[in-house]
Amino acid sequence: MSLTPLDLQTLFVRLAQVGKEQAILKDAAPLQQSLQGSQLAQKTEIQDHSVNETKEAGDGPDQVNEDEEKGSSSEEQEEKKKEKEKKQQQSEIFHDPDLGRNIDISG
Repeated sequence: MSLTPLDLQTLFVRLAQVGKEQAILKDAAPLQQSLQGSQLAQKTEIQDHSVNETKEAGDGPDQVNEDEEKGSSSEEQEEKKKEKEKKQQQSEIFHDPDLGRNIDISG
């Protein structure tokens, strides 16, 4: 199939339009990426300047300690209770409520 002069005229007229369309398609991907980047930056800036809802803590050191206490035997728990009672009794024996509360300024 051969090209006629009329076909060539049509192609040359549309050549500028096709070139513009190709340039727009070529620049569309980076433009869209930069737009999404700026939206992400705005979103993170809003989150930085606002009060965010706290999230529930996962398995951390506190959770492990609670699990260990639950898993300990009843004998160990009784020993811990006895130690606490001994400490309380010792603090009650040496506790003087008036000691260190009055200042003698007459002297």
